Amino acid sequence: MREAVRVMRPLKSGSVINISSIWGSAAVAGAHSYHAAKGAVRNMSKKQR
Repeated sequence: MREAVRVMRPLKSGSVINISSIWGSAAVAGAHSYHAAKGAVRNMSKKQR
């Protein structure tokens, strides 16, 4: 994302698409690392206001 933004900013155009899953916001016992990684992708990808 960091490298893509460097190219997109001067062009004032572009999109970044990150793929996660429902497990970024819901959890099941025993998969803590997986849920943390998906949650990080979701939070990193949220539109900032």
